[in-house]
Amino acid sequence: MGGFICVLGLFVTLWARWTLAGNWSSDVTFKQGHELVRRAPYRFVRYPIYTGISTMGLGTAIEAGRLGGCLALPLMTAAFWIKLKQEEALLLRHFPDE
Repeated sequence: MGGFICVLGLFVTLWARWTLAGNWSSDVTFKQGHELVRRAPYRFVRYPIYTGISTMGLGTAIEAGRLGGCLALPLMTAAFWIKLKQEEALLLRHFPDE
């Protein structure tokens, strides 16, 4: 079951990254010609890359069956929360009406 959950998370992550195309960056930055993406997985989830990676982490923890894997999930979630708050501020600044 954990393997399936991990593959599902990988699919969501890759789908979201492919959808973002040139808008994607590992750093929180606004690019020239940046657009607010609302299609594909972004219709359903505000941050599908983080959701997919978190899902992969959950699947890995289940598959490994170790407490350490489960303890890593809140740390990963906290790190994503910090970064998504930065991204949210950037998006609100550049797309205030959307």
